[in-house]
Amino acid sequence: MGQPTVIPKTSIIRLTIDMLASELSETRGRSAAELGADTWDAQTRLDDEGLDLDSLERLNATSALNAYFHLHEYGAEDYLLAMPTIGDWADLIEQSLAETGQHLTFQTSGSTGQSKSCQHTISDLELEAAYWGDLFSATKQIVSLVPSQHIYGTIWTILLPKKLDVPCKYGRLKPSSTLSQAMGSEPTLVVATPTIWQFLAKSLPTFPPNLLGISSTGPMPAGLGDLLLEKGLGRLIEVYGSSETGAIGWRDHGDERYTLIDYWRRLSSRELARKGADGAEKTVAPMDKLGFSGDRHFAVDGRLDGALQIGGYNVFPDRIRNTLIKRPEVREAAVRLDSETGRLKAFLVPQERGHDPATLIEAVDTWCAEALSSHERPRSFAVGDSIPRNDIGKLADW
Repeated sequence: MGQPTVIPKTSIIRLTIDMLASELSETRGRSAAELGADTWDAQTRLDDEGLDLDSLERLNATSALNAYFHLHEYGAEDYLLAMPTIGDWADLIEQSLAETGQHLTFQTSGSTGQSKSCQHTISDLELEAAYWGDLFSATKQIVSLVPSQHIYGTIWTILLPKKLDVPCKYGRLKPSSTLSQAMGSEPTLVVATPTIWQFLAKSLPTFPPNLLGISSTGPMPAGLGDLLLEKGLGRLIEVYGSSETGAIGWRDHGDERYTLIDYWRRLSSRELARKGADGAEKTVAPMDKLGFSGDRHFAVDGRLDGALQIGGYNVFPDRIRNTLIKRPEVREAAVRLDSETGRLKAFLVPQERGHDPATLIEAVDTWCAEALSSHERPRSFAVGDSIPRNDIGKLADW
C-alpha cells in the first residue's frame, strides 16, 4: 500500500470537473459557464442521463486526467472509459494517487504555440505550497477564481488550503458574486489572473482591506494594480514563474523588483538553480530576461521566446501575425498586447489602397474566430497604409 495522497478527495473532484469542463469547452464550443459546470459534482453522470459524453469526448477527458495524474503508472486509465459518474472517476484517481502518485503533469503552450507537458514531483509542488503557507500564515480562507488544473491553480487552490488547513471557495465562473459573498473580517487570499482582476476592478466598487490579492500568469495591465489598491484591496502580490518552473519570485505591487524564492539560487545572468524537496539542485534557464540586483532581487525584462500570457495562456504574436497575413486582403500585419485591456490588438495593412477599413476588419475578425483560439484572437483592430514604426525603424504602438 502506498502513502496517503496529499490531494484530498474534494480537491480531486474539483480537478476532475475543471479538466472535464476544459475538454468539453473545446469540443462543444461553449464556455464552462454555458455548460453549467458550476453545478457539476460527484453525482453528475457522464452518460446520456447526464452530460452525454460521446466516445471521443470521454476519450479526450480521460486522456487529460491520465496525463495530469499519471494514471498509467497505476494501470487505471482504461477503467475511466466505462465509469458512469464524476465521483467514480475521482474514486479511481484517489486510489491511483495513494498507490503510485509521485508526479503531476501540467499542459502549457511552448515556444511553437503547441501543447507542452511540464512534469513536477508532488513533493516539489508541496515545497512551494509550504513556502507560501509560511509567508501568508495568517490566512483564514482562500477564494479561487482560477482553473485548478494549471500549476498556479494547483499550488494556490489545492495544496495551499491543505497546508494552511483553511477552506477554499471556488468561484471562477461567478467571480464577482463569489468574492462579494466571501468578504468579511477574516484575512482572505483571493487567487486570480490579471484578466480576472480587471473584471473585478470594473465590477466591484470597493474591496475590504482584509483581502490579499494574488496575481500570476502574466503582467498586470497598466494602472490596474493601482486601481485595485485605490478601491481598498489590502495588498496585491504579483507572482513570477511558469508551468515549467513553478513560482520563481514575488513582489508587492508597486515594487520594481521581485524577491527570489528561498529554494532558488542565481547561477548566472541566464541560469538559475532550484533545490528540490529531495535536496538535489536542478539548473533552469528562465524564459524571460531577468535583470538581477544582487543575488536575491530581479526585474523581468521581457520574454526570450517572444510569448505573451493572455488569461494564463501563452500566445505568440509573431505566429498570430503570420496567420493574419495569410488572408488575401491583408498585405502586412502587426500584433501586440493592449496594455489597457490585457488582450491582443492588431494593425492591418490592406493589400490594396482604398480598401474600406470597416469591411476589412469585419472580414478578418470573423475569420479569426475560426482560425485562432479565444486567447490568440485580437480584440481590437486598426487599419493603415503602413505598420507604425518609430524614427529608428522599430515597431511602434498605435
